[in-house]
Amino acid sequence: MVAGIGDATVSAKLACPVCGRRLIDEPIRKLAELFAGVAVSAQNSRIMKQFIAGLVVVPVTLAFALFMGLQMGFWGNNAFGLLVLSAALIPLLVMLKNYRIALLRSDCGCKKPEYRFLGMLEGTGCYRCSSCGLLLRLQE
Repeated sequence: MVAGIGDATVSAKLACPVCGRRLIDEPIRKLAELFAGVAVSAQNSRIMKQFIAGLVVVPVTLAFALFMGLQMGFWGNNAFGLLVLSAALIPLLVMLKNYRIALLRSDCGCKKPEYRFLGMLEGTGCYRCSSCGLLLRLQE
């Protein structure tokens, strides 16, 4: 069962196994308490900034090249190919961002990373290394 209150979502069993009392707010409270002091990693922030810059720079550069090429008569019939290329680069940028963020979960100080997803808190994924207990927040 999934509980969602405010800005957190936790996937967990939401009833006490002994008395059967519903514990809907408990996983969310514990998740917020556990990750209160954990900030999004600097690498994750850098990846997101590079991704946003790429989403702006790549289309603007290709649009400029297309405009200048058409003005100078350089592209001719190949202008459509440049538009197709620009449309193909955006999904590649998204895929590269997702891959680089996933790689962050494969690096841990214990050299045996086994990150488990605990839930979402304020739009970030909360992970804990099963080997050493290191907490990790990722903006995906």
